[in-house]
Amino acid sequence: MEDFQQILFSVPYINSHTFDRDVAYFVHDLYEMEWTRFDIDLSNLICVGSRYGGALALTKDPQKEVNNASYWQDSIIRIFSNSGAPLGNIQPSQENSVLGFGWTDDERIVLLLSDGEIQQYTALGELILTSPADPTVKKEKIYDYKIWGSGVIVLTKKNSLFHIPQFENQNIERIEVPKQVQLVTALAVIEERFTYAYEPIIILATSDQKMYIFYDGECIVKDVGEVVEQIIISPSGKFIAYYTSKKKLNVITNNFEKSLVSITLNSNERPSQIEWCSNDSVLLYMKGMGELIMVGPVNDPLRFPYESIYILSEIDGIRIISNKKCQFLSKIQKSTMNIFRLTSSHASSNLYQANESYKEQNSNIHDTLINLESDLNEAIAECLDAVKYEFNLEIQKNLIESVNLGKNYSNTFNNEKFLQVCKNLRVLNALRKSEYGIPLTYKQLEELEIDLIIERLINRKLFFLANEICQYLGIVKERILLKWACEKLKSNEESKRKIESIRNKIGKNNSISYATIATFAWQTNQKKLALQLLQYENKPHLKISLLLEMDELHIALEQAIKSGDVSSIYLVLFYVLTENSDKEDKSNEGNLKLIELVKDKPIAILLLKKYCSLYNPELFISILQKLELNTEHALHLFNNGLQITDINERKQILKNSLQQLAKSKNKFIRNQIEYNNLLLDYQQEYEKKINDNFVALTVNETLKKLILHNEFSKANTFKNKFNISKEKFNYLSIGILQKNKKWDELETFAKKYKSPQTFSLLKHIFTENGMTDRARKYD
Repeated sequence: MEDFQQILFSVPYINSHTFDRDVAYFVHDLYEMEWTRFDIDLSNLICVGSRYGGALALTKDPQKEVNNASYWQDSIIRIFSNSGAPLGNIQPSQENSVLGFGWTDDERIVLLLSDGEIQQYTALGELILTSPADPTVKKEKIYDYKIWGSGVIVLTKKNSLFHIPQFENQNIERIEVPKQVQLVTALAVIEERFTYAYEPIIILATSDQKMYIFYDGECIVKDVGEVVEQIIISPSGKFIAYYTSKKKLNVITNNFEKSLVSITLNSNERPSQIEWCSNDSVLLYMKGMGELIMVGPVNDPLRFPYESIYILSEIDGIRIISNKKCQFLSKIQKSTMNIFRLTSSHASSNLYQANESYKEQNSNIHDTLINLESDLNEAIAECLDAVKYEFNLEIQKNLIESVNLGKNYSNTFNNEKFLQVCKNLRVLNALRKSEYGIPLTYKQLEELEIDLIIERLINRKLFFLANEICQYLGIVKERILLKWACEKLKSNEESKRKIESIRNKIGKNNSISYATIATFAWQTNQKKLALQLLQYENKPHLKISLLLEMDELHIALEQAIKSGDVSSIYLVLFYVLTENSDKEDKSNEGNLKLIELVKDKPIAILLLKKYCSLYNPELFISILQKLELNTEHALHLFNNGLQITDINERKQILKNSLQQLAKSKNKFIRNQIEYNNLLLDYQQEYEKKINDNFVALTVNETLKKLILHNEFSKANTFKNKFNISKEKFNYLSIGILQKNKKWDELETFAKKYKSPQTFSLLKHIFTENGMTDRARKYD
């Protein structure tokens, strides 16, 4: 077998492992583990890794003795990068033990506690969120669970099944389990992103050799014929591998209709781990035998000697973590095989060799490339494809050089694609450095997408790297600066230094909210620092909202007035009003607080009075009284009095308004109120003597009504008292009498108030109305 392998591939892939001439696998050495200095022995530890090149979480196996026991005391969970560099620790509570843990797609570690409580931490071990336990889960106790990228499935000891999406117990979904379900021997989940209804498919294997499939509210039962001990879903969700009590490994499609592989393993040992290698093969780790067995679709299984390892499935391979190394086992791509197979005659292999000759300054390469003309674009494309799967920097360089050489002889190759691959490779190579330990592959980069990768870097506080990648790819980097600033606030530097650093880094970047940074400072008990940061916020509504939350009402109102925005001023005023109305104690203390807030701010007083005069009269009066706005208070009482028809009540209100004016120097308004008070006295007298309503009438209306009642004497006295001119009185009287066709009264009025103007006017009126006889009297 070894001789066959060495013949098959040239030097870079000489140690590949083959199923047949078209299917081969290669183990890439990624890192020498730094954790050797901590005497890490995976055989005595529980290891759970995050997909997409994510971090590793380790804790001691309670069933075993560990090396360096003090390093693993109190069930501590230690988090490492793939290069074995420590990232952080999680110290679980002793009262509530950890049942298990897993990772989300954005590299948060999820702890499931024994009572059903869920805790989420960053890859550095910082607590993000705690979701309290569901009462039913807490009562029935957890029997089994499954944590995946976006949720948790919990099975209780009473066979109650719960789906907890997004790791929040508030959204828990209970799934009905048939009563005939016996002891559950295995639990698996096909993630919702692989299903049509975007609901997870939950699979329970039971001791009566059945599988129960729960999906979209239905339960389907499949008779397996054997007791299933482990169920493993492929990274694509298309295939299901399950291992039975009869030492048999079966692979079927996810609709349970087609069997793809069924193989019995000649071993009495139960696999300690079973994982998929991409979607092509299944790996079983036999710990006792020190062997990793690969079962593929063809030929006999491949066997790899390994002791004390942890394997983690990826979409394009499998990570192998050992005490000393981190490796990546993956299928060799067709493009790579075409280039590096010793017997290859493909154009891509010839192009690669031509580049090697070019570096040796061989003059015959021109002819070689001319001969490749018809297949040149295909050769370039294969070299460009092969470089995506390469970890070795030297081989990457050779393949890129080959592509570049071929491009010089091609007029039709898409250069944009070449540039994009180079950009992505540069990002991947930066992430793969041992100081970061993120062995992301090209395919994983495409599936995870750059935004989520940046989020992972931010969560690890790798701000510089995240910023450099965003700058290189032309991606908006504001969220990185924002997170960095918030992290800067946690430092032990003095406030002045913190602000200087943040200002130097962010400057006047309008897309970054200083209010958001200030909010973080406020939430971390740095109020003074928050107030200083708010000085640089250029969006008044954000600044004012936070100031209100901080109970800095005076500063909030000053900023609102400074902004010149009426809605911002009302925001502050309504905030205080609402705060007062929400209190159980409805005393006047809240109103006094508001009045005290606005007392030296004219524009705020004006707006508050305008609102209160329409919607809160009680507060309006309080404002006028407390701010000693005596004239305005008197006018308010006066205007209210004018709307009241009851004489005594109206007189009392007018009296009150005069009392307010006693404190004011405004003689004009005082005269007006006294004038109205006098009018009311006359009207009250007229109502007693004349059977009609006079109160609430104006001076003119009062005079008109007297004339209509032929009370010319009273009308004349009223005219003199209220300084109505003789001419106005005459015209008013004549007009009223004419309108009401009181011709006799009109002549009586003319005789009593003789004047040339009156006679002339009467003559015109009588002539116009056809009363010539009457008109002649005034010739």
